Amino acid sequence: MYKAVNKFKVLFCCTMIVFSMVHFQCKEEDPEVLDSAFFGYDYYPLGLGKSWVYQIDSIVYHLRSAVVIDTSISFMKEEVMDTFLDVSQNLIYRIDVYHSGDTTKGWELTGNFYVENNSLLLHKREQGFNFVRLVFPVQRGRSWNGNVYVHPRSVLQIQGETLEPFENWYYHYEYADKSDTILGYLYPSTCKVTEVDDENIIQKRYSIAKYARGSGMIYKEQWILDTQNTDTSIPFHKRAQKGMIFKQQLLYHRS
Repeated sequence: MYKAVNKFKVLFCCTMIVFSMVHFQCKEEDPEVLDSAFFGYDYYPLGLGKSWVYQIDSIVYHLRSAVVIDTSISFMKEEVMDTFLDVSQNLIYRIDVYHSGDTTKGWELTGNFYVENNSLLLHKREQGFNFVRLVFPVQRGRSWNGNVYVHPRSVLQIQGETLEPFENWYYHYEYADKSDTILGYLYPSTCKVTEVDDENIIQKRYSIAKYARGSGMIYKEQWILDTQNTDTSIPFHKRAQKGMIFKQQLLYHRS
């Protein structure tokens, strides 16, 4: 009887040792839970009532009997007004867009766009086009086809002029988590997306956007220019005949 009990004790102790080793190994192999900041979702925070006010600086080129160049400064406000689920049960944010030449005189509603911000990407539907503006996680050098839903020969109207601006676009993160200053305000953690940087003798396409953690998009710049002047000794913006140069800079935002 004594020997049988001792054998049982030895067997029990061995079983517990094996269980402890297996449990320890399982604990070691459990996947690490990453902080949400790693993915960079806060580069475009969304929620009902959030709003952003931007200063818009634009130069528009018209080709008439001669090239006419119009410059202007205006203001734009974006405000999250509603949410809904689409047919695939994705959460969609409706953002209304307002413009003003003088904010002391109020705002005029001029349109809206729709944003889906999920764990993989930020999908933005604006001006009749669907763009993938960001992908997650945000990492320097990462690239993607942000115009996958946009035909490269799609036409854009700029002040009555017809252009095809979307050839050769391919997005990538120029940098991430770098400080930057916009209109005198320091943002400690920003990322820069280069959407296109392409130029030939008769066309220039340049589009970048900057985003800040906790703020959203803080800066956008686009050059969509065409010309028949092939004198490359002249800078493109001085021989452009139609198109635009556009800058959008964040003045303030409301959480």
